[in-house]
Order: sequence, then structure tokens, then C-alpha cells
Amino acid sequence: CSRKGLCLPDATCSCNVGFTGPDCSIKCKGEVGKPCSFNGVCLSDGSCACYYGYRGDDCRFLCPGQDSMVFTGASGWECSGRGTCDSFPLPLGACVCNSGFRGVGCELECPSNVHPANTSSCSGHGYCRADATCDCQYGMPANVDSGWRGGGCQVECLGGATNVCSGHGRCLQDGNCTCDSGYRLSACQRECDGGAADPCNGNGNCLEDGTCLCEVAYRNYSCSILCPGGPLPPKICSGHGVCDVEGVCICKSGWIGRAC
Repeated sequence: CSRKGLCLPDATCSCNVGFTGPDCSIKCKGEVGKPCSFNGVCLSDGSCACYYGYRGDDCRFLCPGQDSMVFTGASGWECSGRGTCDSFPLPLGACVCNSGFRGVGCELECPSNVHPANTSSCSGHGYCRADATCDCQYGMPANVDSGWRGGGCQVECLGGATNVCSGHGRCLQDGNCTCDSGYRLSACQRECDGGAADPCNGNGNCLEDGTCLCEVAYRNYSCSILCPGGPLPPKICSGHGVCDVEGVCICKSGWIGRAC
């Protein structure tokens, strides 16, 4: 038995630990005294049949997974049950994760199933990073907004993904808009009266609905008309009349003229 086993009465060999073959001349894969790293069965040709969850010619590599410490025999979940343990290009026991999963042992799940119309990773609107977080801007040019927000890229920006904030604002993480100066309404679709460059002609405040609240001596929807005699209140219509919405003085009895 090649001095590596015991010859039995039936003239067969009972090999020492770590050796195999009819005459015990074949060394099992693995370290001396640890055939197949104790993680597999040594076959008659010296090769190893690894237990479930182990890889490598000597079964030394443990496939990562949620229950990696209990990978013995057929127990445990290889690659967390979400991937396969691949030995390419070297038998290192690395996990190749299924779509939608990340992590050394495929233990991280990409955000999904959070958008009613889409169950794919990152709701189909982003890229799942190695740490299983979503990059909603992946693949977009630096100056182009994808139009999607939220942890799973499930929130569409107001105005729509193709017209984010109507092109006049910045989309926040909750999908709401912060409008540029001179624009109003939820999706920044309303330009202030008088124009965005000079809201209310500089003579009033642009309200949330885009209309103007004019200063006391100004009239018209865009605060473009100065009341005669203005702009100070005592001089409006010379203090002898009322300036109407069109900027015309309605004079008190006994007073006439454009500014009364």
C-alpha cells in the first residue's frame, strides 16, 4: 500500500488520511493531513468533490453568502441564494450575482418593486451601484437631468422626466421643484407677469400663481403703469382723486386734470 495505508485481509488497501488509489499512492488535493481541506470528498484519482458552497481544486474556497459560516454538506445558501459561485478565471469561489443583487455574497438587494409600473432594479430608471444604492443620473450627460429621484429612482420630477421643472428650475430629491427667479407654480411652468427677466417690471411682487401685487402707485397686470402724480401716496392723483386699475385718475368733485 505504498507505505501509506494498511493492507487488509482481502488484499485491498485502507489508505491513510490524505491518500487514495488502489495502492494508496495518490495524494489527495489539499494540505498534508487535510485532504480536500476537509470541505469535500477525495476521489480515487486524487481530485476533490467539494461540498455544497465550496470551490477550488482542493475545496479551500468558501463561496460568500448570508450563512457562510454554516456551509457544510448541503446546508446553507450559496451566494445567499441570489447568484452562483464561479471559479472563472481562477477557482477563488467568487459570487456572480443575479440581476438586482450586489455584494460579495449577493447579500445586498438593489431597490426595486417601489414603482407600481416597474419591478426592475432602480425602477428601470437608474443603475444599481456595488453597494446596492441607485444612481438615478447614470449615463446622463453632465448638464442633462434624468428626471427621476428617490432611493429607487421611482419618483418622477414635476414637469415630467423629459421636461424637468419645465426647464425653469431644479428638481429636489422628493421630485418637487425649486423654481428659477421669475417662474412660479409647482412645475415652474408659469412665468411671472412682466417677464422672468424683470418680474412685475420691478414695481411689485410676483405671487405664487405668477400674478403681480403692485406697489401702491403702480397699476396694470404687470405693474407697468405709474399713476399720475405718483409714486408717493400723497402725490398720487395729487391727493385729489383715486387711481383706477388702468392708471387713470378719478378726480374728486371740484378737481380736474390728468393728475387732478
